[in-house]
Amino acid sequence: MFRGTASYYARYRPGYPPELLDELAAAAGLDGTGRLLDLGCGPGTIAIPLASRVAGVIAIDNDVEMLEELTRAAPANVVAVEAAAEDVDSRFGTFHLVTIGRAIHWFDGSRVLEQLRPLTPAVALL
Repeated sequence: MFRGTASYYARYRPGYPPELLDELAAAAGLDGTGRLLDLGCGPGTIAIPLASRVAGVIAIDNDVEMLEELTRAAPANVVAVEAAAEDVDSRFGTFHLVTIGRAIHWFDGSRVLEQLRPLTPAVALL
């Protein structure tokens, strides 16, 4: 669906204000430990800025081109995974925080949120 648009997303789609991400990190208690799961990560507009606040990030998207854009810019503690949000289950482990930015409308939202219950104490929809 987004074939050929990843570089435009990375370059032109507005990111999130640093103040918002600071507030999110404080509210979630991100302290440089634990893991973050970013669903529908696109080119990394949440995963990359929050990577320094956790030990590791799993960034999931089902668009290979978006993951390629993310990988070009991401620090070493960000792992890109090609998968649908609906595929996330206990095999992925547990997370201090799960983020979903401008993407839940592409998912089976209620199913995804239910599957996240045992994996995290907090989900942030941005």
